[in-house]
Amino acid sequence: MEEKTQGKGSGGTATWLRNGMLMAMAFAIGWWAHTGRTVHAQSSDVLFQFESLDPNSALSLYYPDQKTIYVYQPAAVGNSKLNCAFYFKLGEPGGRVERQPCKAPGFQP
Repeated sequence: MEEKTQGKGSGGTATWLRNGMLMAMAFAIGWWAHTGRTVHAQSSDVLFQFESLDPNSALSLYYPDQKTIYVYQPAAVGNSKLNCAFYFKLGEPGGRVERQPCKAPGFQP
């Protein structure tokens, strides 16, 4: 009786190809699933939100005691030291909110 065996070359290549395709699909799904997510966190005196990992990224810091939101853009590209781009001073609920430019670092009026 003669047994038929499959050559290692053809079965091994198909398995590697299938596994590679599955890994690529898993990576693509993971990459797609994380885009557009926003990270929120808080401590006792500041709340922050980090949004996106592209040139349009932003870091927002909210100081409840000051009722002020500071926005740093772009947060994920360029220099590792960020300067405030603008801020919002919050007043009464439902009232007008105006965007104000942040002062240049080290600037004393």
